[in-house]
Amino acid sequence: MGVSRCDLQGNIHVQLEWEQRIKSLHPQLRASGLSRPALRALWRIGVREPSDLSRFTEYQLLSEHGLGQAGMRILKETFSDILKP
Repeated sequence: MGVSRCDLQGNIHVQLEWEQRIKSLHPQLRASGLSRPALRALWRIGVREPSDLSRFTEYQLLSEHGLGQAGMRILKETFSDILKP
């Protein structure tokens, strides 16, 4: 379920829905400094808590729309004990 910038800007219901989804993420993920697009990317692939990151390689995470090099750097710094190489 991809979300374009237009979908978010043009529809308050979609914005509120994504805000609720982001609020449902583990507090460590929300407090990590990841951008909203990166948090949405994690939510779309089923990451709700840090331990869920262990199911994905760095390459898989980087292939997700919204999670780029900056987000990956934050994940590596914050959750280095969980991430796969």
